[in-house]
Amino acid sequence: MSISSSLNSVDPRPRAARVRAYSSGLTISTINYTQGDTLGTQLTFSGVTRYSGAGGTIASASLVDKSNSIGAVDLHLFSQPATPTLDNSQAGFADADMDHYVGTISFPAPIQFTNSQAVSLPAVGLTFIADSQNLYGYLVTLTNHTYFNSVDDILISLVVYQY
Repeated sequence: MSISSSLNSVDPRPRAARVRAYSSGLTISTINYTQGDTLGTQLTFSGVTRYSGAGGTIASASLVDKSNSIGAVDLHLFSQPATPTLDNSQAGFADADMDHYVGTISFPAPIQFTNSQAVSLPAVGLTFIADSQNLYGYLVTLTNHTYFNSVDDILISLVVYQY
């Protein structure tokens, strides 16, 4: 006698995925950034979970700065879009936004290469539950630095174990 089910089969093993987001809205002329300023606009990390309301763990993270401009940076993550401050102004989030706060990934000063700089964090270990299949990130500089060459000079990559 065979047993059958109409339920979809679920693979319980975590699946690894790399998700990326490019910056947008970075200041590209005349006004330098100061410590605590927001860098650009919201980053959307699409597909961090297998389905809406599911979870995962950010295993590693990397940051590439194509303009050779930044120092240490914080990436604040939320399970829903937040209402951040404008680019190149002091960062802040509303109390209602903090209800969806997932955590912060702190990137140290990047390593210099010829035309860019980058830093990688091999062991992040930030576990989350996403309200959708996305996470939303906001970059905040921890140092004073100059403006950027292009509005999309920063690339953030996350390796996520999806549950």
